[in-house]
Amino acid sequence: MLERSRYFLRQRIVRGGILSFLLVYCLVTLFPFYILLVRSFVSTRDSAELWLWFPPPAPVSTEAQLGNLSVFYSMDIGRFKEHFDIEGYLPPRDTLSKIAEDHSIPLEDIQAYLAPLGRFNGWYILLVQGRIWGPLARTVLVTVMVAVCVNLLSILTAFGLAGLRRRDQMLVYNMYLLRMVIPPMMIIIPQFIIVQWLIALVPGTQSPGLPRYASQLGGMMMTLFAANALAIMVYTAAIGAIPRDIEDATYLDGATRLQYLLRVVFPLLKVHIATVVVMTLPWTWNLFLPPLIYLDSANTTLIPFIQDFAGTYSTNLQVTFAGIFVSILPLAVLYIIFRRFFIQGIMGGALKG
Repeated sequence: MLERSRYFLRQRIVRGGILSFLLVYCLVTLFPFYILLVRSFVSTRDSAELWLWFPPPAPVSTEAQLGNLSVFYSMDIGRFKEHFDIEGYLPPRDTLSKIAEDHSIPLEDIQAYLAPLGRFNGWYILLVQGRIWGPLARTVLVTVMVAVCVNLLSILTAFGLAGLRRRDQMLVYNMYLLRMVIPPMMIIIPQFIIVQWLIALVPGTQSPGLPRYASQLGGMMMTLFAANALAIMVYTAAIGAIPRDIEDATYLDGATRLQYLLRVVFPLLKVHIATVVVMTLPWTWNLFLPPLIYLDSANTTLIPFIQDFAGTYSTNLQVTFAGIFVSILPLAVLYIIFRRFFIQGIMGGALKG
C-alpha cells in the first residue's frame, strides 16, 4: 500500500512538473507578443525605454510646432484644419499656442484633439484613418490566391510527373529541382522586365487606376506561384506512392483520367495540401521584396506599407509596432482556429484501417 502511494505521488509530481514547464514555455512564447502590443501604445519619444505595461497618457506640449507634430505623429494637417474650421495656410513652425491665439481656438480643445496622438497614434492612423485596410485586403488576396494556385498547379504538374517512369519526366523533374538552387536575386531583373512587358500590353496601365493596380498584382502573383519546386517535389513523391493497382482499378471501372485525379488523388492528398499551405502562408503573408519591386506605393501590401513609416529623418515607431502586431494577428488566429483540422489530417495519414 505504501509503495502504491509513493507511485501515485511520483506520478503527480511528474505531471505537475510537466504542466509547470508547459505553462512557463507558453508564457515565454507569448511574452514577445505582449511586449509588441504594449509598444504599440508607446510614443516614438519614449520608445528607447522598456515598458512592461501601457504608459500613462502624456499631454502634448503647447509649444510643440505643427510641422514636428505632423512628422513625428504622421498627423494629417488637412484633418486638423477641417476639424477646427481653419482656412488658409498654416506655417509648420507655428506652435499650438500661436495657432490657438491666431484662430481664437481654446487651447484646451487643441490639446484634447491631439491627446490620443501620444498613446493611440499607431492605432488611430491604421484603423481610424483606415490606411491599413487597403494593404491588408491586398495581402489577404495575394496570400489566398498564391496558396490556391501553388497547390493546384503543383498537383497538376506532379500528376504528370508521378512515378517518373520516362526520361522526359525525369528531365522536367530535375529542371524543377534546379529551380531550388537558383537564388531569386539572380533572376529578379529579367523577371521584372518580363512582368513589366506583360503589364504594358494591358490598356490603361500607364496611369494609376484599376487596370494598372490589378495588372501589377496579377504579375507579381505569377512570379510567386510559378514553378514552386518544393511543392512539386512533395506532390510528386505523394502521388508516386499511390499503388498502381488503384489507378488501374479506377480506369477499369470506367473512370476518366480527370475523374481519377478529382475523386482518388485529391482526397489522398489532404495531409500534403495542409502541409504545403502551412509552408506557403507565412512566406506569402510576410512578403517584402516582391511587392516593393512590382507594386506602386498606393497599391502595396502590408509589410512594405509598414516600412513606409520608417523615414530618413524620422520614424514613427508607434505605427510600426502596431502594424507589425496587426500583421501577426491574422496568422495566429488562423492557426488557432484550424489547428484541429491540421492535426486531424496528419493523424489521418499516420493511422491505417
